[in-house]
Amino acid sequence: MRRFLALVLTLFLASQASAARHAFILGNSDYAELGDLANTHADAEAYAKALKGLGFAVTLTKDLSRRQTLHAFYSFLNQVAPGDDVAFIYSGHGWSNGRVNYIVPTEVQRPQPEFQKLLEDATIPLQNGHNGLLDELEARGVALTIAVIDACRDSPFLQSPGTKSIGVTRGLTPVLPSTGTFIVYSAGKGQQALDHLPTDSPDQKLSVFTRNFVQHLKPGTYLQDAILDARRQTTRQAASYGGHQQLPAYYDQTTERICLAGQCGVQPPSTSDETEAETSELDQCSALFQVAQQADQCYAYSAYQTTCSDHVFAPIAEAYLRLRCDPAAVSPSTTTQTRAQTSPAPQPPAAVTPAQPDPAADLPSQVDQSAANPAADQFAALLSKGKGNRPTVAVTPPASAAASVAPSSPSFSAQQAALRSCADAAGHPRHPQLISQRIQSSGVDWKELNAFSAIPACKRAANLNPDTPAVQAFLARAYDKAEDLQQALSHYRTAAAAQDPMAQTNLALMYRKGQGVTQDDQIAVSLLKRAADQGYPIAETQLGWMYEKGRAVPQDDALALSWYRRAANRDHPRAQYNLAWMYEKGRGVSQSYSRAFSWYQKAAQAEHLNALYKLGIFYREGHGVSQNDIEAVRWFRRAANRDLAKAQTSLGWMYEKGRGVQKSYSQALEWYHKAAAQGHATATVNIGVQYELGRGVSQNDQRAVSYYIDGLKLGSETPLGWSSDSWRQSTLMAMQRRLRDMGLYSGAIDGKVGPGTRSAMRALING
Repeated sequence: MRRFLALVLTLFLASQASAARHAFILGNSDYAELGDLANTHADAEAYAKALKGLGFAVTLTKDLSRRQTLHAFYSFLNQVAPGDDVAFIYSGHGWSNGRVNYIVPTEVQRPQPEFQKLLEDATIPLQNGHNGLLDELEARGVALTIAVIDACRDSPFLQSPGTKSIGVTRGLTPVLPSTGTFIVYSAGKGQQALDHLPTDSPDQKLSVFTRNFVQHLKPGTYLQDAILDARRQTTRQAASYGGHQQLPAYYDQTTERICLAGQCGVQPPSTSDETEAETSELDQCSALFQVAQQADQCYAYSAYQTTCSDHVFAPIAEAYLRLRCDPAAVSPSTTTQTRAQTSPAPQPPAAVTPAQPDPAADLPSQVDQSAANPAADQFAALLSKGKGNRPTVAVTPPASAAASVAPSSPSFSAQQAALRSCADAAGHPRHPQLISQRIQSSGVDWKELNAFSAIPACKRAANLNPDTPAVQAFLARAYDKAEDLQQALSHYRTAAAAQDPMAQTNLALMYRKGQGVTQDDQIAVSLLKRAADQGYPIAETQLGWMYEKGRAVPQDDALALSWYRRAANRDHPRAQYNLAWMYEKGRGVSQSYSRAFSWYQKAAQAEHLNALYKLGIFYREGHGVSQNDIEAVRWFRRAANRDLAKAQTSLGWMYEKGRGVQKSYSQALEWYHKAAAQGHATATVNIGVQYELGRGVSQNDQRAVSYYIDGLKLGSETPLGWSSDSWRQSTLMAMQRRLRDMGLYSGAIDGKVGPGTRSAMRALING
């Protein structure tokens, strides 16, 4: 889950020294129809612990419906007196209609686009000027209100691309502060707040901002200082996640510093020359970074990185330079004081012999494009303001910069074109470089991958981009499709050593299956953990499966569920399906058909084939949803049209029984035959039933027996459970004769089911 957090502090001047402190905390995780949330309970508990340490009387609640939420909140409100201090904490789903922010109770269903008003009635407003939760606190006359609203940035009610959208906005609506108000957002406008970091262990349950904020909520600390410290830590940690930008924003309209508890020891701000210089330097670095973002050019990030190597955005600049820039486009002075020299980094794969120059190399490079960019003048002006306490960098004129590039060096545009061609031909659609659009491609599904064209495209990309692990991973995938396992292993290993999560995952699967290597689950688990720690959902799902099955790790349903949930919350359909199955079976979690249905539904929306079938089963049986044969037929048909044999069998059965469709034996037989052609045992037996009873075909004992024998050989035990009354006597006698001819039966041909007949049929299953 990507997170959004707003902290609202409303300060009233009439604060009483004897004011009591109260905290109301709600963490919603288990939603009936919306996606479950991974760490809302843990975040709520962390705030509860921190606030108790600050002298708050804490009311901690979890997973409440609308009625339960209002009952708990108004019961809490009865404890609050005018002049008290109140903390209101919410962690769970939230949404906004563009004017008002709402929290989402656990029973809320996903509405149709035309029913936004129903959604407003089903959820609870935070502040609307009259009956929102924060309005109620204001009306109570509290002296100090601290509200932490931690909700999903991406609304759970937004529709998929290409479908109608309910009129909601993305995330919650920023609230402009009034006098005496302090507001903090855990991510700036257009940014996403991280739920976890690649280095997190499964034991880390707190979101990135929460873990940094709560550790500063302690006696002797000013609230403003706690926010600033959490802001700095969150920004640096987020930047370590592939250059992710998460800069918590805050708005302070208070007139004094807020001491959380104890003696904070007020110290007036320093006015020394050193402090002024530091402030000026930080302002200059922020301006340089802003210009670099606007320019979106290598020379701009290079200048910022050289001048401001210790600034909060330096890791972002490093990631930009490493991933997008030709070394020739970067000033040599950038190598003097960069973080790359002070912190370990993965070693790039061995250089590949450059390809011969090609016509694309004559296209303008990114350095050339800077000539028309006015940002160079802005840089020169900004850098001239430096006081000499840091090395400065000269902005190289575009013509000189172009001349400094060796004629044989590939241009940036040629590199990018080759990257895109390789990614289009062999890129995995869920590769992080494609998801983030650092490589602008949608990738290609395995079934559509053409190894014949992909291999040369990715070889050329590897020649032009020797330090890009993703290219090695895509080339390995192309060789994998061509079944050249040794070449695939070689390139997977190169990319995996450079921390490419897709390569680590695919290499792990080769070790798990023993493809081209000696089968080794231990190595597979090690590789999957490395990829999962980077937040790669396919690796998280596969690691969950290893824990579910107990392969090279202790069997642990709870850990399996945890990994499945992490990947499911990243919208990985296979993880959503597996998580639904765990809820259906009660593995590692309390059995719940409703939650299983919700996760199957999410996977089905992504066209997960088995999830389509499961929705048909749940609608047919009324598991977690109102029983509805028409809906069951609809979902069975979607899966059957994609040749899922068990869905074809179930759809045939619905036609045979006339459930959700007009009864049709001919249609039933048509679907049974499609499934039987794929070796489906139940469908094969069901065809035999139609011949035995003469439904949709002429009655024929011999053909019925042939299908029964084929079904038994495929593993169906259904005929073993039939009593003598369940058989047409002539068909059972024909079955006994056939079993005798096969040397499996020596009893009487009497049309009665006895131990000998059942033993002979079981021999077919075991044979």
